[in-house]
Amino acid sequence: PGLVGADVAAVVNDAALAALDKDQNYATRDDYLRALEDAILGIPTHPDGASPKPDHRIAVHEAGHAVSSFFLDNVDEATRASVRPRSGGSLGVTMFGAGDATNLRRAELRDRVVMMLAGKAAEAHLLGDASTGAADDVRRAAVLAEAIVKTYGLSQDGAVFTSWVDEFGKRHAIGGEEADAAVRAELAEAERRALALVKDHESIIRALADALVEHETLDAAALKAVIKPDTAVPV
Repeated sequence: PGLVGADVAAVVNDAALAALDKDQNYATRDDYLRALEDAILGIPTHPDGASPKPDHRIAVHEAGHAVSSFFLDNVDEATRASVRPRSGGSLGVTMFGAGDATNLRRAELRDRVVMMLAGKAAEAHLLGDASTGAADDVRRAAVLAEAIVKTYGLSQDGAVFTSWVDEFGKRHAIGGEEADAAVRAELAEAERRALALVKDHESIIRALADALVEHETLDAAALKAVIKPDTAVPV
C-alpha cells in the first residue's frame, strides 16, 4: 500500500535479481520483503555479513512495537522487524500486516496510538530512559490522537463531542483549549497503556531484543516463535 506501479515493478525486479545472485530459480518471500525494505527505507549501510553489532537500544525499541502488536486486540500483528541501519536514516523498522479497513472504530485508533508509543515505553522501562529515536513515533501518535478528537469526534470525553457539535454544527470545526485538552488526555492514556503493556511483557521484549541483536531481521514466523511460542507454527 502506498506504492505506485513503478515502485512495485522495482521491488519485483530487485527481488528477482537477489534470487539470481543466490542461484535460485525463483524469488522467495524473503527476497520480496528485503526489496520492499530497500525501496521504503533505503539500502543497508553495510553489506550482508559486514554489519557492526546492532544497537541494543534500537532492538529494545523495535521489540516494544512488535510485542505490543501481538497483545493489543485491535492492531495487525507485526510481520517483520529489523535493526539493520539503512541509507535513508532508518536504524530499525517494524512492519505490520496491511489491513484493508477504511472505517476504523475508536478502539482501533486508540490501540494504534498505544502501539506507536510502545517502542518509547520499552526503552524507558527496560533501559531507564527513552531516546530521540522515538521522535517520529511521538509525532505520528500526536497526529493520530488529534485526528481522534478533532477529525473523527471520537474523544475520550463524550462531552467534547456534544459541545462542538452544538457550537459549530459540524465535526471538522472542533478547536480551542477544550479540544487540545482532549488530545493531551488521549496521548496520556495511550502512554499509560503502553507502559503497562511493556511491564506486563518485559521478559518477552528482552528475549525479542536479544534475538534482533543476534539476527538483525526477523520475519513473521520468527517473531511469533519468540512472542507467542505456544501458537507458533514450525517452519
